[in-house]
Amino acid sequence: MRFRRLLLWIVIFAYLPAMMIALGSVDYRKWGAIVFGSWIVLLTLSVGFACLARCPRCGELYHTHGPTFLPLRRCLHCSLHIKAGKKSPEGDLTNQ
Repeated sequence: MRFRRLLLWIVIFAYLPAMMIALGSVDYRKWGAIVFGSWIVLLTLSVGFACLARCPRCGELYHTHGPTFLPLRRCLHCSLHIKAGKKSPEGDLTNQ
């Protein structure tokens, strides 16, 4: 689940440097459109990937409650923190 969130943030923050490189090229309109289109596709895929993460405690979708996607640090259903697995030495998240 943490990997999915990391991937989402990497895609979001990669837009500005990629667009600056594209706009600095000779054919900036073509490359700007390619970078923007590619970024939209990657953003859509990474948001979908993050939306489908299941909570290890309750089994519900971690960041989604109904039609709403909220990339918070706690499960929207049982309030399990994103780093709860790191704190538990046994790795058992059901007894918390």
